[in-house]
Amino acid sequence: SMKINWQLKKRIAEICGSQADFSKIAEVPEATISKVIRGRQGVSLSEQRRWAVLLRCETEEIFCAVEQKIPIREIFGD
Repeated sequence: SMKINWQLKKRIAEICGSQADFSKIAEVPEATISKVIRGRQGVSLSEQRRWAVLLRCETEEIFCAVEQKIPIREIFGD
């Protein structure tokens, strides 16, 4: 089941104009960005943070912790 990350897609458009431009800034292949947006490829937490910095937003605004299958404990503690 593909789950499109609309928040990420929208933020890239707002800040960079296009996925191609974000690809250059992030130094990540455009195909990778496309796969991430379409939910076909995961992104490490460190890479999520890096993308958030480049897109001038919080990681949580563009990546959903639940989608990344991270235990809630790791985020909020017990």
